[in-house]
Amino acid sequence: MAGVLPAPPADLTVAPPTPLEPDDQKVVMLGIPLAVIALVAFFAGQAGALSEHTSAVISLVLGAVLLVLCGTQWLRGAPMRKERIPVIAPLLLAGGPAARSLGVLTSNGVGVAASIVFGLFAAVIFGLALRGR
Repeated sequence: MAGVLPAPPADLTVAPPTPLEPDDQKVVMLGIPLAVIALVAFFAGQAGALSEHTSAVISLVLGAVLLVLCGTQWLRGAPMRKERIPVIAPLLLAGGPAARSLGVLTSNGVGVAASIVFGLFAAVIFGLALRGR
């Protein structure tokens, strides 16, 4: 029976994504531009368009704002649902430059430690959210 394909399973339908709650949408709509500004400032400092110190301060301050904004909103709702990943996405976007900026402003050891903590935090959040718990 060469060339005959089996019939596809009947349950291949995908459920439409669950829309975010209005409060979550506000956090995402405010957080994404802040994360983009933090990333642009960080890369501008790396490219030499801004002083490294100035770009580090901007990235670190915006990272701290996003930590408070996205972190509190993430914890207020049901945090382990994969539909809520956009709520924490701005923090995850700006966390790397913020951790590196911490290293620029203090010592490299502090930056490395913050980067490790941030990486572990992101891995745990994504693992739990994708698992659906």
